[in-house]
Amino acid sequence: VGTPLFMEVAMPLGLWV
Repeated sequence: VGTPLFMEVAMPLGLWV
């Protein structure tokens, strides 16, 4: 999984990049 849900909404690319 990537970032926490709130982070997914704020910046979807958070830890994915």
